[in-house]
Amino acid sequence: MLHHLFQRLGITPDEFYAKPYKVRAFMMASMQVQLEEEEKQRRKLERQAEGSGH
Repeated sequence: MLHHLFQRLGITPDEFYAKPYKVRAFMMASMQVQLEEEEKQRRKLERQAEGSGH
């Protein structure tokens, strides 16, 4: 998950770890929600593709 934070937000590990604990926790929780939503959308698209015969 940290990889996603670094890549998507364009921050370095030093920048992340310099933030207060609660800010880091919020950032990680927010990224988790985003990744779960993306996975849900990916599965939905896969089901639609299977249903349409592609």
